[in-house]
Amino acid sequence: MQLKEEETKVENLLKKFRKLLKSTSTLSQDSDHDECQKIFSELKILLIKFNLIPPFPAENLPTIRKHLALARETYELGAFLSIEKKDEISFERFVSHLKTYYNDYSTILAESEWKWPILGLYLMALLAQNRIADFHTELELVPLQISKKNRYITFPVELERWLMEGSYNKVLSGRPLPLPVFSFFMDQLMATVQEKIAACIEKAYETFPIDQAMDLLGFESKQVAFEEYCKKRNWDIKEEISFNQGKDENLDIPAHATIRQSLIYASELERIV
Repeated sequence: MQLKEEETKVENLLKKFRKLLKSTSTLSQDSDHDECQKIFSELKILLIKFNLIPPFPAENLPTIRKHLALARETYELGAFLSIEKKDEISFERFVSHLKTYYNDYSTILAESEWKWPILGLYLMALLAQNRIADFHTELELVPLQISKKNRYITFPVELERWLMEGSYNKVLSGRPLPLPVFSFFMDQLMATVQEKIAACIEKAYETFPIDQAMDLLGFESKQVAFEEYCKKRNWDIKEEISFNQGKDENLDIPAHATIRQSLIYASELERIV
């Protein structure tokens, strides 16, 4: 009887948690993070009483299945909450924990509706952190059919391909997000891409047209933001952008030192021969 009451309490808390947490459906600024965190802490304490430690006895499998589903949803909502709170470390910890439910318990539990959104967000996190090797390792675990058709997975996959191609303009093009919560990692990625484009422009040109720079860097119709960005990078804006970096650098080739070193190598090679 007591276990039934605890199940009902968990279900009611999850219902309240979902209602307070907005990132699974709309923009997240309306979420009550403090109340969500309080509910999540209560849920973790209640889940301990379910004793979800394998091996699971066959005669209790229906109850175990229900408890596992409740636990999985708790950690899924915790993962979304961690992104809203901009806590990347906590998010990765939740994903690591959820993989047990998604993979090890896949024969017991039906697939969660939030499995691919969360794993897609994890791919976005790896991409934003430039952890490309980890990105491909995780992608190899995704079934081919999912990686080609599921919008939560195809979104980061396409972004990664464009980054490798150097098609930065496509990354900055402002594609519709699969869910609003993807914006957290997308903003990080766009900032990284802006830095790469800006660094390339600085190295390749002494001056550059302002309108083209705004277009390349994704500042269309954002004059004030663009001017602040230029100021941060010490760019001079007049008729064109003038780059100050590197003008005082000594680019002379140390000819005498190079010739001397080459003669030493030649002498050593002749001695060996």
